[in-house]
Amino acid sequence: MKRLEKGFVILGLQALLVLVMLHGSWSAPFHTIDDRQHLHTALDRPWTSWFQRSISSMYFPVTLFSYWVDYSLFSIPSRHEWDVRGTTGVPPVAQAADVCSAPAMRRMNGLYHLLGGFLLWSFLRRLGVGAGLAAFVALAWTGHPMACESVCWISERKNVLTALFGFGALLAWTVPRERFWRIPLVSVLYLLAVLSKPSALGLLPVFVMLELLYPQGAPACHERDVRGTTGVPPVETGLYRTPRFWLSFAGRLLLPALITAGGIFVTLSGFQLEIVTPPGGSVFTALLTDTEIFSRYVRQTLFPIGLSFFYGVEPVTSLGDWRVWVYGLLLMGFFGALVWAAGRERRRLALLGVLWFLGALGPSANIVAIPFWMQDRYVYLASAGLLLAVAAAAAGLAARYAQGRAVLPCVAIPAVAALTVLTALRSPLFGDEARLVVDAGLKQPNSAIACLEAAHFMRQEYVRHAATGPQPDRELAKAAAEAALGFYNNAVRCPDSSLQIDPFTLNVRRAELLLGLGRFEEAREMIGPLPPPGLVPLPETTPDGRRAHYARGERSRGYQPHMLAAAWLIMGETYLRQSGDTSKTLAAEQRMEMAEKAREAAERSVAVHPMNGEGYIMQARALIRGADLLAEQHKMPEALKRFEAGMAVLKSLPASSPSYKLAQAVIAGLPPPQEPKN
Repeated sequence: MKRLEKGFVILGLQALLVLVMLHGSWSAPFHTIDDRQHLHTALDRPWTSWFQRSISSMYFPVTLFSYWVDYSLFSIPSRHEWDVRGTTGVPPVAQAADVCSAPAMRRMNGLYHLLGGFLLWSFLRRLGVGAGLAAFVALAWTGHPMACESVCWISERKNVLTALFGFGALLAWTVPRERFWRIPLVSVLYLLAVLSKPSALGLLPVFVMLELLYPQGAPACHERDVRGTTGVPPVETGLYRTPRFWLSFAGRLLLPALITAGGIFVTLSGFQLEIVTPPGGSVFTALLTDTEIFSRYVRQTLFPIGLSFFYGVEPVTSLGDWRVWVYGLLLMGFFGALVWAAGRERRRLALLGVLWFLGALGPSANIVAIPFWMQDRYVYLASAGLLLAVAAAAAGLAARYAQGRAVLPCVAIPAVAALTVLTALRSPLFGDEARLVVDAGLKQPNSAIACLEAAHFMRQEYVRHAATGPQPDRELAKAAAEAALGFYNNAVRCPDSSLQIDPFTLNVRRAELLLGLGRFEEAREMIGPLPPPGLVPLPETTPDGRRAHYARGERSRGYQPHMLAAAWLIMGETYLRQSGDTSKTLAAEQRMEMAEKAREAAERSVAVHPMNGEGYIMQARALIRGADLLAEQHKMPEALKRFEAGMAVLKSLPASSPSYKLAQAVIAGLPPPQEPKN
C-alpha cells in the first residue's frame, strides 16, 4: 500500500495501461470519420480561423493548436515532396493534413490521457482519499475500455485535452485558500478545458459540490489517518447559514461561472446546424430518455461489455413508458446505496462522486441535442466520479467488517486487470475503421448512424470486388452488396434515421445496390417518381459560390441535385441492362424501348448536373445499344446514324470531366455496328 503513495509508481502503471490501450491502433492511419476534417481546419487554414465560430462545428481552438504542435513535431514532408528525378509523382504542395504522422498524433493522445489520469490521482490524494482508493480510481479510469474512443481516435484529441486541463483545474482547487492565485489558476485551467471541448462545462457542478462539501478546503495530505479516512475536520455548525460563507462561495465561483456562460453562448450560437430536436420532441422527453441513457452509462462503466462506436436509443415519449420507472428507480436506488454504503467517514466522497457523474454528463444530456444521443466519449469525464463513488462505497462496506481491508485489494486488483483485458480486446477495432463501424452496425441495429457507416464500408467492399480484374469476384461482391443493403434497410427503421440522412439519398443508395444485384424492377420502385414528390431541391452552393450548409432538419426535407442526377443514372442503367438481355425474354421492340428510356434518363441526369460525365457516357451507350439493336433488325442506315450520334455525345464530353479519358478510350476502341450475316 505504501508503494501506491508514490507518484512515479502510479505514473508507471498508468503508462502501461495506456500502452495496452494503444497497441491495437499503434500504426493505424487516419480515420475517414472527422480526422481529415479536423486536421484540415487546424493545418490548412490561417491560425486566426481557430478562433472563428462555425455554424457546423463546435468551438475548440486549443485542440486545433495542439494539432499544429503535432504537425510541427511530426510532419513527414520527405514522403510528399518532389525529388530531383520527379519519381514520387506527388504535387509539390500537399495539404498539411496529408503530411502528418497519424501514429504519432495518436500517441500524443495517449500522452495527454496519461497526464490527465495522473492529475486525477494527484487531485484525489490532495482531497484526502486513501492511497488504495485513489490508485484504484486513477488506474481504472486510465485503463477503462470506454476511453479507447477518446484516446485511439485522433478526432477526440479534444476529449483528452479536456481531461488534462479539467483535472488540472480540480488539482488547483486543492491549493491552500490563502493563496491569492488559487482561483485565477483554477479559472485559467478551466477555460483551457472549455476551449478544448465544450463538454468541459460539466465540470462547473463539480466545483460547486467541492465548495459545498469541503467548505473549509481540501485537507492536507498529512491529515489522513492510518486507516485512509478523509481526515477532514467536521463542518462548523451553521456554517452554510452565514452570509459571509455565501458571499465567499459566490466570489470563488464567479470566474468559473462567467467562463461557463461564455462557453454556453459560443457553443449554442456557433453549432447551430448540428443542433436537433431533443429525443422525443421536447426537453421533457429528453429528460425521460436520459433515465435509460444514464443507466446504460452506469452499466457500461462498471461492466464494459458490448461497447460500440455508435449506440441506438429509442426515445421515451411519456411517463407511461415502463423504462422511465424501471431505469429511474434503479438509478436512485443505486446512487442512494452508494452513499449509504460509504459510511460516515466516506459519505462525502461518495456523494461527490455521484454528483460528479451526473454533473459532468450535463452537457451531453440531450437537453440541447445533437444527432448522436449516446456515445462512449460523453462519459469520459463523468466516469471518474462514478468510479470514485463505487470505490468509496466498497471501502465503507469493508470498514464495517474486521477483515474488510484485506478483501479490498483482492477485489480491486482483479477489477483493474479485467478492465485492462477488455481494453486490449477493444483497442484493435480502432486500428481498422471498417471493422469498427461494421462492429457497431452489428451490435446496434437500432442506430441509424451505425447502420449507415457500416453500409458505407460494405458498399465500398462491393465496388472493390465488382471491379477487381477482368473477372470480378462476383460471390464476394454479391455478399458485400447484400450486407450493405441489409444495413441500409435497418437504418430506415431507426428512430434517428432522419437526423443522419435524407430519405431520398437513402433510397438512391439502396437502389444502387439493388441494381448491382440485378434486381432492376425493385431498384426503380425504390427510387420512385423523379423528381421526388414532397421534397425540395437543396442547392449545393450559395449564390456567392460557397458551399451551402444545411441544418439536420432541413436536409431531411430536401435532396441534393447531384443525388437526383445519380437517381436518373440508376434508372437509366436498369433500362440499359435490360435492353442488353440476350435470353430472348424480351422482344426486340421491348429492348429498343428500354434503350430509348435509358437515353432519356441519361439526358435528364445531364440536365440536372451538367458536369456529370457519367450522364454523357450513358447517353452514348444507350444510343450505341440502340444502333446494335437496329442492326440486328437489318436497319443499317438508322443504326449507323444512331451510332454516329453516340460518338458525337462522347466527343462533346468536356476535357475537364473525370470521365473524359474513358470516353476517349471508348471512341478509339468501339467498332461501328454490323449487319448480322444470317
